[in-house]
Amino acid sequence: MFYFLDLKNEKNINAIYIFNEKNNKIAYIRLNDEILIEYFKPIFEDETILKCGTHLKEDWRALKESGINAKNMMFDVHVAAYLLDSTKGKYNLENLSQEYLNFDILTYNNDNNANDQMNLFETEVQKLDERKCAYVFVIYKLYDILKR
Repeated sequence: MFYFLDLKNEKNINAIYIFNEKNNKIAYIRLNDEILIEYFKPIFEDETILKCGTHLKEDWRALKESGINAKNMMFDVHVAAYLLDSTKGKYNLENLSQEYLNFDILTYNNDNNANDQMNLFETEVQKLDERKCAYVFVIYKLYDILKR
């Protein structure tokens, strides 16, 4: 599962962005504790699902604060990039996407209509943060490159 957690702070999760490999779409779900526990606790606690993201340590802490004992959080693109070249000073997604994918997240502008996005739940979907959508896509693409 390729995801990006939008954290309000160290303990509170605002939203989750998930990349769906099967149809190349990104799901955006604005979270509250009820949605998080009901729908995502089984996913994050499932040992058979590989979780790939960034800042997994912070994600694990925030999930733990929400009562989720996350398992199989196995691939952090920042850690992988550091292990491949520890001499760089910055390992943020902007730099990694530019270096490995020749893709500039900072100038990314998605002209797609929000209706083309997956909506997994009947919650009100606010304007998608396109940069965070790009983050989860970059995580997906970097996984293939950095895992080698």
